[in-house]
Amino acid sequence: MHKALMYDKNGNKTGKAFRQFRNIDVYADKVTIGNTQYYRVYNTLYYVKAANIDGTKRMLKKNSYIYQTGSKRANKKVLKKGSTVTTYGSSFKFANGKRYYRVGKGKQYVPVANFE
Repeated sequence: MHKALMYDKNGNKTGKAFRQFRNIDVYADKVTIGNTQYYRVYNTLYYVKAANIDGTKRMLKKNSYIYQTGSKRANKKVLKKGSTVTTYGSSFKFANGKRYYRVGKGKQYVPVANFE
């Protein structure tokens, strides 16, 4: 769901990445390097961060719309306060200066400020 950088066995960036929305074959077991969990890419010595693939569950502190860009809504759906939403990877900073988490496939984002 999120651009996934490749890491080596020591947790150092390799300078390569998998593009977003592409299938990556990984081994089922997570590997902890330092304090971060990774998946090992199948038949390679590369690793990707587990948060880019699994996502992180976060709770909304107020009602929120899903945005396609910094100012354009993706749809009329409202995510309700107290509901849990899965976010993928780190936040994005749009041209309007605000940060957003990716919450769905394609261009679906929710402002970081709306999460606890």
